[in-house]
Amino acid sequence: MSGLTGFYSLSSKRNSADMRSNLRRMSAALMHRGSDDHSLWLDREAGIALGHQQLAMMGSTPSGSQPMTTPSGRYAIAFDGEIYNQVALRQRLSIEGYCDWQGTSTTETLLVAFTCWGIRRTLQACVGMFAIALWDNKTSRLTLVRDRMGEKPLYYGWMGKTFLFGSELKALQMHQAWNASINREAIACQLHLSYIPAPLTIYQHIYKLEPGHLLQITPHSLPGSPIQVGAWWSLATQIAQTRQAHFPKQFFRNTRKQVDTLEACLSNAVRQQMRADVPVGIFLSGGVNSSLLAALMQTQTQQTLQTFTIAYAGMDDRKANHARAVARHLGAEHHEFYANSVDVRDIIPLLPSVFDEPFSDMAQVPALLMAQLASTKVNVCLSGCGADELFGGYQRYGYSDGYAQRLWKRLQHLPGLLRSTPSQAISEEVVLGICSTPAPIPNHLPERLDFTERLMYRDTLGYLPDNILTKMDRASMGVSLETRAPYLDPRMVELAWQLPLHMKIRHGQGVWLLHQVLERHLPQHLCVHPRQQNSHPPLGDWLRTSLRDWAEALLDASRLRQEGFFDPTPIREKWRQHLAGQYNWQDYLWNLLMFQAWHERQMPVMRAMAA
Repeated sequence: MSGLTGFYSLSSKRNSADMRSNLRRMSAALMHRGSDDHSLWLDREAGIALGHQQLAMMGSTPSGSQPMTTPSGRYAIAFDGEIYNQVALRQRLSIEGYCDWQGTSTTETLLVAFTCWGIRRTLQACVGMFAIALWDNKTSRLTLVRDRMGEKPLYYGWMGKTFLFGSELKALQMHQAWNASINREAIACQLHLSYIPAPLTIYQHIYKLEPGHLLQITPHSLPGSPIQVGAWWSLATQIAQTRQAHFPKQFFRNTRKQVDTLEACLSNAVRQQMRADVPVGIFLSGGVNSSLLAALMQTQTQQTLQTFTIAYAGMDDRKANHARAVARHLGAEHHEFYANSVDVRDIIPLLPSVFDEPFSDMAQVPALLMAQLASTKVNVCLSGCGADELFGGYQRYGYSDGYAQRLWKRLQHLPGLLRSTPSQAISEEVVLGICSTPAPIPNHLPERLDFTERLMYRDTLGYLPDNILTKMDRASMGVSLETRAPYLDPRMVELAWQLPLHMKIRHGQGVWLLHQVLERHLPQHLCVHPRQQNSHPPLGDWLRTSLRDWAEALLDASRLRQEGFFDPTPIREKWRQHLAGQYNWQDYLWNLLMFQAWHERQMPVMRAMAA
């Protein structure tokens, strides 16, 4: 667990004291992402500075301290994340002739691999989650890299002649060159989606590096000009390749073989991601995805498994009850927390700081409560993130006659002229836009995907990294807890897209094949998990009661008018209707409230910049 930050200055006026002062402030802003070790590295003549915060997961040694440089001085690296196959990478490098190892750290393995193999070959060989800043002193080139699925975040942008980057926006804000204005396009996205999709951020000219992408900055880069960003890994390419390498036909006729293959692949991912010198637990919701991970974890350890669940006081939470029963069967030490409106009220002031920009998926509240609970017992938690996107777990994908399928079926009854090839393509894109989230690269859809697979593809590119993984990273890192997602292992992603859709969604059931694996580890009555509309707190009710004063202050008409982002008239009317119980506007109001809470926290920073 760690955080990286830094900058590359093309200004001719640089001095070491200013560079170090800026870098120290930027790095300190990421203290929550790792407090076991923190280091700064800079080269005044080159204008490059790297900072790193780290919490040790595999034993901290001086030889593993970051930022790290090669013995020759050519490369310097700051790295956030975990490379789960680093031992295998090191063995390959040794077989190929490298023998001058200084320690056992993953960072050294990466540096040697970059030196021997180059950037792209090294990245393709890595299995893990990572954000990387790599400086090449020979070419004066800075390379930023983000992992395939977007588990680790990385932000960047020009401020004058200084290129800033870091794991979180709060680090970039600490540089004296920071002078960013609010991006109104991003506000519109957040109000529509409850998050801001990559590459946008809430600030003008500051961006998120997209999953599977890298960018490079050199002395020839022009400040303020478009930054060249390219993909080093593509989900579309991965799908095309896996579809060409189908399993033998007999594989699809043999359910046991299918289950064996999936179980072996997932077990290997779980085993690798459990490796740590610190306690490891799991977020257990009671659903198939997390229950299966918990069962596989318990088979691979002699220690008592630590499981964590959040529920809400006064609510009939069947999933929490089911999670407790699963944990009891596995012999786990189960921890659950029943939150009430006071707990939520106390955690709300933390949200703008934790998420750095307006973020309003209501699951952010239980995510942060869960992370706080887990951080009291363990340093690392596994989660079921990614399983629903890869194995068809969302209801909109078509099981139980999901919304997307109903809408698509209605379009099939339109007159033949409207179902011509161009019109059908437009109609399908409209439905995809309604029922899934924007994807950064929707024009690169793989061929021969049916409608449901297109939904899953778009969600994997957009909703998964920009909402689910963002929520998990910020909530957990906000309390110095690392989360890992075995379902997002590259080999699991490859296997998922090799499987035909009927092996994921069958008999009105999503994640069907995962369910078959689960039945090998849990009794039947624990494999039939309860369905529940959602696991969100009853914010609609709490906004009328314990959270009313907080919301009223943020939605004050004169305040909204003065700030100039929103027309107060429709907002005040919906707020009135909500308070009167005429309509539950909780989603609409929560989006607004999270922007307002974020903006309130930003005002001192913006006033300081203006001064």
